[in-house]
Amino acid sequence: MPPFSRALLLVALAVPAGCSSLNPFGNSTPQFPCPEAGIVPEAGRLVMFRPGEGRDVTDVDFEARLPQIAVGCSYDSSGVEVETEVTIFGQRGPANTTRKAQVRYFVAILDPGKAIIAKETFATELEFPPNLNRGQTREELIQRIPLPRGVSGAPYTVVVGFQLTREQLDYNRRQQDTGLRRRGAPIPPVREPDPEPERARPY
Repeated sequence: MPPFSRALLLVALAVPAGCSSLNPFGNSTPQFPCPEAGIVPEAGRLVMFRPGEGRDVTDVDFEARLPQIAVGCSYDSSGVEVETEVTIFGQRGPANTTRKAQVRYFVAILDPGKAIIAKETFATELEFPPNLNRGQTREELIQRIPLPRGVSGAPYTVVVGFQLTREQLDYNRRQQDTGLRRRGAPIPPVREPDPEPERARPY
């Protein structure tokens, strides 16, 4: 099974990061706490501007943010399967004419040394209904961490963030420097994700 796959159905149960996992396999497989989970601070917000040089509030197409994630997990003889629920909120800006926002985000697994051992990028779309300038979506993903039998996955970490360009990453850093850090889920120490090259901008 690949490290990541989209869940076909919504996960019925998602427990906070760090809680003990359920054991659907009976008592034959040892169960341990789930891996930790968090949002990368500098990648928890995406502000998209209309094409051009304008960066005023009137040039904002949309803003998206990651307020929280939740994880649940189960162990079997080959490792731990982690179910991650990612919530994305969006705010329509003055420059948005489609009432839609397309965003890309990543989910990565960090080993106990906080190095990235697996990463996947996903695309999703937010819709802003008529007369409503806010929207949200929830994404359900499954990650498998291969482990020897009897080994806990608790030292591993699942992290989530928007896939940002260098310009978007720098914008977020400037906002943090001015004290406008957004609240989110607890953040583990993590090596900074590499921004995408400017040529890869989706807009």
